[in-house]
Amino acid sequence: MEENEQETGSPNQASKLLGRIQENRKSLHIARVPDKTKEAFMKLAEEEFCGDYGMVLKWLMDDILSHDTRIILAQLENHETRMQELENSHIEEPEETEAKGKTMLDGSKKDVRGTKKK
Repeated sequence: MEENEQETGSPNQASKLLGRIQENRKSLHIARVPDKTKEAFMKLAEEEFCGDYGMVLKWLMDDILSHDTRIILAQLENHETRMQELENSHIEEPEETEAKGKTMLDGSKKDVRGTKKK
């Protein structure tokens, strides 16, 4: 590469790019980002992360990774709520009608259900 620089007097594009990459190894370049998305990303970076795009990206990635867990927890909470509602709203069973019977002389009651009168 140095030979190309010496022959032409200026470094070629590949060597320039290689130099930039070596200078900033953690650099990230993203193309074809929709304007509204880019503006929202930059606004979030400025407001919440002091313009640190790398931390915004990390925060978003952490959020994506925990997203599945949040969905499952939300569904569990929903199911628990529904179960509690079902338990609290018990189905009213018809009250048992007091057995028809006769009171005997000793004070005890005798059930006469289902007996036929003669």
